[in-house]
Amino acid sequence: MLKKVCLLPAILLVVLIGIRTNDLAPESQNKTLVMACAVSNDTFEGRVLDLVYREAFRRLGVDFEYRHYPAKRASLMADEGRVDGELARHSGYGQRHPELIRVEEALFSTRFVAVASNPVIKLDGWESLRGTTYRVEYVRGHQRAHDKLIEVVKPSQLSAISSWRQGLKKLILGRTDVFVDSEFVINNLLKQEEFQSANLVVVGVMEEITLHAYLHKRHAPLAAQLSAILKDMKREGLIKQYATLARAEQEQP
Repeated sequence: MLKKVCLLPAILLVVLIGIRTNDLAPESQNKTLVMACAVSNDTFEGRVLDLVYREAFRRLGVDFEYRHYPAKRASLMADEGRVDGELARHSGYGQRHPELIRVEEALFSTRFVAVASNPVIKLDGWESLRGTTYRVEYVRGHQRAHDKLIEVVKPSQLSAISSWRQGLKKLILGRTDVFVDSEFVINNLLKQEEFQSANLVVVGVMEEITLHAYLHKRHAPLAAQLSAILKDMKREGLIKQYATLARAEQEQP
């Protein structure tokens, strides 16, 4: 009986430690993290994102699922916790989305560029749009473009659409003058057959930005770990290898 009494505190201690450890474990433990992205993973950029983060989450011991949504919907779903985060948003995105935690290591940088059907148009930075009469458009849900454009373009000249293709088609039809989006996205679209003979040209660079993954705050403990893994993968040259692989896949007939 005495031996059983002596063992009781030890048993209770083990149980309490187990409970405490479980409390500290991130919600991502033993589950699949669903990450939203406004870029489809059948594009060059999306394929790189998929390859990189699939490996990064594997190193964390977490399953990963890539889901493509329109930019606005991706934002709403991440804010509401209906997905576990987003894969590619600019460095200041978290200021407007307090439910999300930024992964500090950027995967890569990109530029916002302006596209037009009129090559006479020349732009250099967001401020170059101020005072112009151009009808300007961007993709709904791209917060950075929205925030910058509303500062320099009159509301009557500014509009938002739901897809990149729609934006380029409206340029071709003469319904808008300038379309602004990521250089990665624009370059990929202009290479596609439906736009190759459309005489659309990049007429200016608006800004260069870094792109980061963002995790819902319930996964906050993973942010620093994921950042460290991305740094390791860069040192290993793995990011460049994935980019080369994705480019080769895109160039296949």
